[in-house]
Amino acid sequence: MKQDDTAIHLRAWHANVGALVADAACLGFHFLNDQQKIVDLAKDAPEFYPSTVDDYASTSQFVHNGKQSGDLTHYGAQMLSLIDSLVQKGSYVESAYISSYRSWFDFGGQWQGFIDEPTKQTLMNIHQLEDKDLPFIGVGANSATNLALTVLPPIVTRYYQEEELLDWVETAVRVTNNNDVAVEYAKGVAVMLRCALLGYDPKECLKVAHRLGGLVAKDIDKVLIMRQSSSREVAVKVGSGSQLSSSFVVICHLMFHAKNYQQSIRENIYCGGDSSGRAIALGAILAACYQGGDKALPTEWIEKTDLPQNAFAL
Repeated sequence: MKQDDTAIHLRAWHANVGALVADAACLGFHFLNDQQKIVDLAKDAPEFYPSTVDDYASTSQFVHNGKQSGDLTHYGAQMLSLIDSLVQKGSYVESAYISSYRSWFDFGGQWQGFIDEPTKQTLMNIHQLEDKDLPFIGVGANSATNLALTVLPPIVTRYYQEEELLDWVETAVRVTNNNDVAVEYAKGVAVMLRCALLGYDPKECLKVAHRLGGLVAKDIDKVLIMRQSSSREVAVKVGSGSQLSSSFVVICHLMFHAKNYQQSIRENIYCGGDSSGRAIALGAILAACYQGGDKALPTEWIEKTDLPQNAFAL
């Protein structure tokens, strides 16, 4: 499908912004596993919910204490750390990304808030290599979690035309998730996002990713088998945590049933669990797919999100 550069540029802009907006929209109920409680508290508008520790009583760990409605989670911050390095160097340079990553998450870094286990392990690996005066090779945690998806919007929008796109994806993913399963799922999402940039609709994106085979095709087949179920039911069945083995299925199911950006992000929140971890990929793909129409990323959602200037730099 041939697309002019202007159309792709607009979709790329929406992909990056849509990922961050979706992340922020989910913050209020992030890691809350009780789907019914989310419905009871949020009714029909769960996005940008101003949660308190009382909302999480006896259900899940409240990890975003001190954050305000519109703030990003650690996933959004992770994505920004890569954008910073791309803006600085003009292209992907692993050493620059690691340096930017440390400026965000290491001691005294820009990020103030929750840090997940893969991030902690990656930082420990970096410090151990540094203490031994060894090169920063294979620094990422051996983890197949949603953190691996945070690099995809900036990498794919920068390198979607390159034959080596999936090589770029693997290199960037392994900085935080040095794990073959994480790389395989990330490549599946990258292919779908590339299709979205080229003008494909969500179901077409799924069809193209299915051609990769392996875990990606197997999980898309699961989605087709469960297509009569709601995404909330699927999240309960496969899991709503941070592991990509469950999150990829939920993301693809949400894409299969997507009607517009807003509806899909809301349904992702209602699925519970690691909604922000799923939101980076889902928000990027759907914002690109629906750019320019009445199904697009809502302007008022962008205005509600605390986006730093570098979010618009790519």
